[in-house]
Amino acid sequence: MKVRLFEIFTSLEGEGILYGTKTLFVRLAGCPFTCFYCDTKESLPLDSGQEYSIEEACDLLDEHLQSKTYKVNFTGGDPLIQHEAVAEACQIHKIKTHSNIS
Repeated sequence: MKVRLFEIFTSLEGEGILYGTKTLFVRLAGCPFTCFYCDTKESLPLDSGQEYSIEEACDLLDEHLQSKTYKVNFTGGDPLIQHEAVAEACQIHKIKTHSNIS
């Protein structure tokens, strides 16, 4: 299975009850909608970003994950159009993370 990513970056969560927490944002590429409030229109084309295997994407998450990061936020584009890849990446990454805990 493949996943198309637009960018990965760390920032502070700007919305919701976890406002202000250090977060790894994984921006997926592609969105079929044209929401007027979209803040990253360059990630909307379905062929934007770069395609990775799930394993490569998990390696990228590991590379970008900083100390004291509270959570990972899958954003878009629209992550729901790649929901199967996101679910698989979360499962693999969870297994990798837990297997590294002593």
